[in-house]
Amino acid sequence: MPEPAAYPLLQASGLPAPAPIVVPATQPLSGIQRFAVTTFAVLRIIRGFGFVIYPALSVSSFELPPNGNAFVLGSLLGVRDLLLGGLLYTADEYLEREVRRALVVNLLSDAFDTFILIFSAACAAKWEHHILGIVFVAVLAFLEHLTLFSMNDDEELIARHAANGVYGYQTMVHGDDDKKMRMNSWLAELQFAEEGV
Repeated sequence: MPEPAAYPLLQASGLPAPAPIVVPATQPLSGIQRFAVTTFAVLRIIRGFGFVIYPALSVSSFELPPNGNAFVLGSLLGVRDLLLGGLLYTADEYLEREVRRALVVNLLSDAFDTFILIFSAACAAKWEHHILGIVFVAVLAFLEHLTLFSMNDDEELIARHAANGVYGYQTMVHGDDDKKMRMNSWLAELQFAEEGV
């Protein structure tokens, strides 16, 4: 039986030893992708603060009368942008799936904003108030889409299996070979059963 002093359960401070933090060896996002995601998050946060501080800015493109209800709507849009920017900024860059989800949510929000602004502009008498907002949101949505498109699933599959020395295409081929081997085994068992009966 080992000595209790040789295997302490607690550290000298009385707290259990912390679990080691495992950091992946490679980052799934490239430098350009990290820069783009950070830029989108910062733009969204600045826009959100602008809408919260000055809500008339956000409702000016909807041609609403400047009253309390319009300012509440502008503040709500600002809070939404703050939350979306915070979601994108705090997404763990080591987990590409988390970054991808945050980008998809931001992209959907921008796509809906674009459609709403276009509809609002179509119903309005003056177009000049709407063009800048439509262009800003549409360009942001387009750039978010390009960033999402650059995060290819094939690269994720290759990175996942590279640690085992097997690359994505080889993994798919091995999976196909495995299916064929299982099918051949099943057919051989059926043939054996037919001959035995």
